Amino acid sequence: MRVISNFVSPTISVEEIQDLVEKELMKVRPEVAKKYIIYREWRNTERDRKTQMKHIMDGIVAIDKNDVNLSNANMSSHTPAGQMMTFASEVTKDYTYKYLLPKKYAEA
Repeated sequence: MRVISNFVSPTISVEEIQDLVEKELMKVRPEVAKKYIIYREWRNTERDRKTQMKHIMDGIVAIDKNDVNLSNANMSSHTPAGQMMTFASEVTKDYTYKYLLPKKYAEA
């Protein structure tokens, strides 16, 4: 409570609480604080990845029947099989850019 009582605002964001936990851990258990920092970074990356991927998937599902999609001339993106192929392609592309390619190539 001593740390939180120093806040002027009556509300504290989750991020602010996590920052406080980090600072206090650094004072008493630096090795735990480092693991907590790594966990927070990983968690933020996962949250961002899921949000971005959901946005891509929603876009695939929402394709209007009149839209022309020429990503694969052999399969219509309006059929369930076509959507599955598009999902697989997008997931594979995302995974490759984020986890397989070195950053210098992924950002080129």
